[in-house]
Amino acid sequence: MTPKQIRNFVKSHANLSHPSLVPELKLWLADESTELWHATETALNSINLPPPFWAFAWPGGQAIARFIIDNPELIFKKRILDFGAGGGICSLAAAYSGSKEVVAVDLDPFAAIVQSMNSEANSLKIETVTQNASELTLDNFDIILAGDVFYDRTESRIAVEFLLEAVKNGITVFIGDPGRTYLPDWLKTPIANYSVPTSKDLEQKTVTETNVWMITNKV
Repeated sequence: MTPKQIRNFVKSHANLSHPSLVPELKLWLADESTELWHATETALNSINLPPPFWAFAWPGGQAIARFIIDNPELIFKKRILDFGAGGGICSLAAAYSGSKEVVAVDLDPFAAIVQSMNSEANSLKIETVTQNASELTLDNFDIILAGDVFYDRTESRIAVEFLLEAVKNGITVFIGDPGRTYLPDWLKTPIANYSVPTSKDLEQKTVTETNVWMITNKV
């Protein structure tokens, strides 16, 4: 699909709306219904693309975004990498809060288009990259944001290796997660907790308790 076709696809399956925990931002979000998820996923499978994770404001990403906006001094004038960025809510929160540079990276080419659409909707500047984050040069970043990346065993192992390597290189990592199956058990004391309004179709509950952790090489 061409970028124009992808934009039209997104607009036909999503609406520009405010995430429940981060009303400062606007994102192209799908109605959180099982039927629409499956319809969208089926369409994407037909063109050999991953499920539409970019179409939803997941609780881990919302928690990081909320924390950043409430504590902008932590990322002000910093170079930010949004790992597994999806629709880019963490990237947008960082740009909104005064980061020097924001790069949203995701393997899904659809996600990059949605990130661009979301940045345009908020008049915020972010760079979009479609590739494996491990191929990026860590020296280019001060902070990595990782929201909702521990949903799959293999992907979680890759994420842990990458994030721990980043910490060893002096990069601060912020993790946002509601307690997914493959969340590392060495994450002990979170720096923030949020009650995120969620859809029962996606999270099996209407409010999902979600934590944010900050990992540095000084800990």
